[in-house]
Amino acid sequence: MSVKVAGARVAKATRDAPAMTFFQVIDGGLAPQRADASALGTVPTDGFRYCEPLRAASAFGWYVFLPVDLKVRWDGFEFFWSIDGGACWYHLTSAVQYPDAAARFDRSAPEGMRGLSPPFLKRTNVADTLQIWTGCFAQTQAGMSTLVRAPSNLAAPVGCRIVEGIVETDWWFGPLFANVQFTHPDQIVTFRADWPFVQLQPVPQSVLREVGKAAVDVTRGIDGFGAAQWDRYRATLEGKAAAHVGGYAARARKRAAP
Repeated sequence: MSVKVAGARVAKATRDAPAMTFFQVIDGGLAPQRADASALGTVPTDGFRYCEPLRAASAFGWYVFLPVDLKVRWDGFEFFWSIDGGACWYHLTSAVQYPDAAARFDRSAPEGMRGLSPPFLKRTNVADTLQIWTGCFAQTQAGMSTLVRAPSNLAAPVGCRIVEGIVETDWWFGPLFANVQFTHPDQIVTFRADWPFVQLQPVPQSVLREVGKAAVDVTRGIDGFGAAQWDRYRATLEGKAAAHVGGYAARARKRAAP
């Protein structure tokens, strides 16, 4: 599965069409990059070596960064922001652009599109939630949506949480932003430009539709195990997954090998 970053860099393609194309329209900052199985080295060594579920979750998708260091303070009613390390603070009344972004956008935009540069920060209808734009647009293959979420297994900035959302990015071509809910009044929340802001994970729309319609069975009590479940449990206990540390990881990686 390949990813293309327009105007920045192109990863080695493994298919004719990239799974996702990023358009990084705000200057500066790191290009989107493949998410890392070690969660940027924060996963303990034993977890990285032996816990394949942790590795798989950490590596699924792409990291997207903010183009600037950003500090935000929410006092319970109002938002204040800074992009110079806290030397100057600004009151966010409604929305604000990245510095000089509106002028650059209008110089490149065709007639009828000028004045439509997306905002960097925007207040929402929810008092404690702010919309923050990454400076990117994203586009996926037909039939693929994108889960926008907090980076998997990476520590989030204290005082906020990323509100997850699934966007049909095969037809909706808009600014790639996240809604961030602030949880601690008067806590200064710092978003670093060199640390992933969100993680994007591709989701087939067919899967979303099927899961939405699928039935689910729940059995209560151990008597709910039938012969098939006992056989599967026995096979798991007798297999390599239970025989030594890392057995599950070895079997999962073997199954995934081409």
